[in-house]
Amino acid sequence: MIILIAVTTVNDSSREIADAIAKPLTQVGNTVEIQDLAKIDSMDGYEAAIIGSSIYFGRWQPEAIQFLRSFTQHLQTIPVWLFSTGPIKDDPCYQPLDIAQTMQLAHAREHRVFNKLTTLNLVQRLLARAIHIRIGDWRDWEDIHAWAHSIAHTLGKCPDQHFKVARFT
Repeated sequence: MIILIAVTTVNDSSREIADAIAKPLTQVGNTVEIQDLAKIDSMDGYEAAIIGSSIYFGRWQPEAIQFLRSFTQHLQTIPVWLFSTGPIKDDPCYQPLDIAQTMQLAHAREHRVFNKLTTLNLVQRLLARAIHIRIGDWRDWEDIHAWAHSIAHTLGKCPDQHFKVARFT
């Protein structure tokens, strides 16, 4: 199966998560292509898609929404999953604003939020400190790998067994 992982990222956090998602999918025989979603001009040949966007001001990046609008007809013909990177606040129940509409636009089966690596410039660090936001890498690699394995299983390319997930640092 040929799977597209399309991401938009500012500080490479979403791209690193995409790389982590791709590894288990390729290990079970899928072909995975990771692309910057702003550079995709065709969805031809893709049999599944995983689309990720960083969250800023509570929303997906505009280029991610534009991608979904551009390819909504193709996305409704293949299995689609969405993930978000962020927020920098620690809230396990957090969901981006308008995620229900975003999922509908993408015809997505599931949406996951993964915390992100917070790499901030000086002004952003001062603001984060002022509002008591923890700075660091809060990505849960085991959770990311487990999600990728669940996608592989859903696509029928993964044996029914428990996977030991290597932790990336």
